[in-house]
Amino acid sequence: MSFSLLANSIASGLLMGANYALFAVGLSLVFGVLKIINLAHGELLLAGAYVGYFAIRGMGVPLPLALLFSGLSVGIVGYLYYFVVRRIRDDELNTLILTYGVGVILTNLFLLLFTADERIINIPWLTEGVWLGPVQVNRGNLVSGLVSLLIIGGLTFFLARTETGKMIRASSMDREAAALVGVDVERIDRFAFVLGCALAGFAGPLFGIVSHINPVGGEAVTINAFILTVLAGLGSIPGLLLAGIILGLGEAIIVVFASTMFQGIFALALFVAVLFLRPEGIFGRRE
Repeated sequence: MSFSLLANSIASGLLMGANYALFAVGLSLVFGVLKIINLAHGELLLAGAYVGYFAIRGMGVPLPLALLFSGLSVGIVGYLYYFVVRRIRDDELNTLILTYGVGVILTNLFLLLFTADERIINIPWLTEGVWLGPVQVNRGNLVSGLVSLLIIGGLTFFLARTETGKMIRASSMDREAAALVGVDVERIDRFAFVLGCALAGFAGPLFGIVSHINPVGGEAVTINAFILTVLAGLGSIPGLLLAGIILGLGEAIIVVFASTMFQGIFALALFVAVLFLRPEGIFGRRE
């Protein structure tokens, strides 16, 4: 094994870790604010991927506009989706059943509309390699990783510096106290849910650049997103990014020293280890 191979794998793992964090941030936001595990999160991300695919390949839309179009489209779906979830949100079991059912419906809709064929957003200039000092990475991985960091950074700034972001954080920490000081928690819940869905939509085209779009692949995305949310700690965006980088690096190194068949095992092993050693997550606070 050469040093250059290991260095290239580490660089790719870091970029993929940023993507993993973006793929999970919508689920983490909804879970942190509404205490709802959205089991249709992966399917919403795939919806954004399909919108981005047909916008780019079918209409010639540039990538930045495709990202915006995908995020807005899935955000509108999320707005309608919220009014269904809101009716039963106080019953955790029914919420799990409902969101799982929405995921199944979307999966079958994808199969009906797009068949079982796998697709990938193949933009010619993103298929080339690019040198970053001594390491070479795929330009698609580089662009998607940097855009993921940009979106996560923008979300972090929004939550920390804007009035609405501060109300979201307050509502996630203590709904009753937030309501007592004048926060409209119902409006904040709706906004956070729609924003979480829109973030999944934004991530969709980037997912289509670094991975194949498969109509039945939403469940795997949801599982990975949930694992990262638990690793990070409830509502921690920095923790989510760190968890994504750990997962991306671990998978990249395992591919070099072992085999791709162990990638999924690593994610689950990491999940179990954190549950035993630090169940509140990397950046979570102990009760």
